[in-house]
Amino acid sequence: MDMERLHIFAFLNVFVFAIFGTVSSQTYENATRLRSDLLANYHKDVRPINNQSDVVNVNVTLDLFGIPEIDDVRGVITITVATQCVWIDERMQWDPADYGGISKILILTSEAWTPSISLGTPIEFATMGSVNNHVIFFPSGFALFYPGAVLKSSCGFNMKFWPFDKQICDVGFFPLDYTTDQLLFTIIDGVKTKSFTPNAEWVLEDTSYYTINTVGFSMAIFRFKLKRQSLFYVLTIILPINGIAGLTCLVFLLPSESGERVSYAITIMLSLAVFLTVVSDEMPKSSEPISLMCCYILAGICVSVIGTVLAILNLAVYHRKENVPKKPWHISLVMFSKCTRNNKVSDEQDRNNGIQDIKYGNAPTHDKTKATKTHILKVNQDEDKDADGQTITWQDVSLAIDKLLFYAMVFLTYIPSIGFLIYLGAASDYQM
Repeated sequence: MDMERLHIFAFLNVFVFAIFGTVSSQTYENATRLRSDLLANYHKDVRPINNQSDVVNVNVTLDLFGIPEIDDVRGVITITVATQCVWIDERMQWDPADYGGISKILILTSEAWTPSISLGTPIEFATMGSVNNHVIFFPSGFALFYPGAVLKSSCGFNMKFWPFDKQICDVGFFPLDYTTDQLLFTIIDGVKTKSFTPNAEWVLEDTSYYTINTVGFSMAIFRFKLKRQSLFYVLTIILPINGIAGLTCLVFLLPSESGERVSYAITIMLSLAVFLTVVSDEMPKSSEPISLMCCYILAGICVSVIGTVLAILNLAVYHRKENVPKKPWHISLVMFSKCTRNNKVSDEQDRNNGIQDIKYGNAPTHDKTKATKTHILKVNQDEDKDADGQTITWQDVSLAIDKLLFYAMVFLTYIPSIGFLIYLGAASDYQM
């Protein structure tokens, strides 16, 4: 019984389709006949409009698949793209009912007219498409051409804020064989990034587009805004540079008797010079504008050179003979250095005395403390002796200079570095 119902249902379907349905006859013969009729009086070298004084308008949309390589030293950006070109071909129109309902047909570019799309910002001259590409035509004359290629385009890189830089790269296309009175490029959809594969070093933050029709050719220009991912350079270059530059301060903590001060300082200076070479390899050989990072490393080298010179001069002071007279500022410097240390010792003694007075019920001896501090600050009448009556030697002068230079180098090394790095990251912006 079920089989009989199934046969009846199938028969009814065939009967209804035979009466109310339409039968499409998109056969091979219809397709070849349509192709022959379309190309009978067609010539690919003639613009596909009946009035040859009119301008052909071609809409260009860029499909961006990836940016596999960006060479900021050579100023080259490599992109994988396809250009979707749309126009109306007045010679490729037909009535689908005359050809079995055929609603589109593919014609090789070797037989149909297509706009010659050339890269307008080339490193290597390139034209989109090949003889094996097809153009899709629809009955209304609507034509779709979709060539793709891997292109190398030139791009001017502004390395001022490297490695926190943001770059703008323009990629242009123009019809090589046609001037603006024959063909115009228009852009509606801009850049499509649905199939875009991200780059490991750069982030595509935004895209835009515009056209130029004032250079004899109509040019469609697509703009990419790229931001460098700087974490790698921070970990491998910036932090090591700051660490090595900070070691320059420690040269003044090495004992003068060790004999390692000069070699230590020169090693630090050479290490910074090596980093300057590494950074310069990442830069274009251009000085407009120059990278602030190069200036920063150069300033670090200069500070290291100054530290080396001062360390050498201070060694000469340390080994100076005692029969050489000392200047008043030498004595003042040593007194200032010892004053800080002695004040700390005196404060500790005062606290201990105060605790003992309270323990035994005595009143705090403020006058005694004041007298003690006054005694420490008092300069001995002997020119080469401190307040405690000890003779000031050239070694004491050298140690005082070391202390002063240590704090000065710490200030010169770290405070400007922190401010510079904050400025480098905050001031970076898209610049043409």
